[in-house]
Amino acid sequence: PVIYKGTVTGGYTHATGNSHLTSASLLGDFVARSEQFRLTINGRYVYGDQDNTLTARNARGTIKMDFFVTKRFFWFASAYFEQDTFQDLKLRTALASGPGYQFIEKGDYASRWLKDMTLYAEAGLSYFNEDFTTAPDESSVRGKWAVRLNWPILDESATFYHFQELYPSLQKTSDYYLTMDNGVRFRIYEGFVSGIQVTTRYNSAPAQGTGTTDNLYLITLGYNFDTTL
Repeated sequence: PVIYKGTVTGGYTHATGNSHLTSASLLGDFVARSEQFRLTINGRYVYGDQDNTLTARNARGTIKMDFFVTKRFFWFASAYFEQDTFQDLKLRTALASGPGYQFIEKGDYASRWLKDMTLYAEAGLSYFNEDFTTAPDESSVRGKWAVRLNWPILDESATFYHFQELYPSLQKTSDYYLTMDNGVRFRIYEGFVSGIQVTTRYNSAPAQGTGTTDNLYLITLGYNFDTTL
């Protein structure tokens, strides 16, 4: 059987009068899992406008397929896409493949605090390409390292999660790109949830005129579904 689970959350602010402010965010993740395959899709869009001046606009999407060779060991193929107006970035693309391992699977622990925890890590090679609006475009062969932790507690009343992806250059070791999500999601009623998330992006070699680090703080409300429950 195939098990489906995922979450869609969003946030919105709008002010008129003496100040004009609009901000919106939309986040989604979806996982389909069978005994041998796992499909993971993630997406995020953030927009901000103050007094008719654009203050934020970025988007990210990932899709990954895992083929389980054994119960724990798998081989992955993934695609990462990102756009950010204020990073001078038209499109960042990373296509990667390599081995991974499921260190903790749901049900490994009997404790009510740990019984639903999952953790996996993966590493491989990637083709990394950045198309900029004004800066010269860049492409390189890089490594890829990723870790995903999902830790529901108290029958998923609260879920802590951590997800990071690191793309170090193989030609220049000081050149790397890191994206990381840390957050907690609370169940409000049945499938309805609220969440707090901090997203950090670090580029050791950013486009000229842009900074190395971007932090995004989000408070969201949405819906979670899980066919295993």
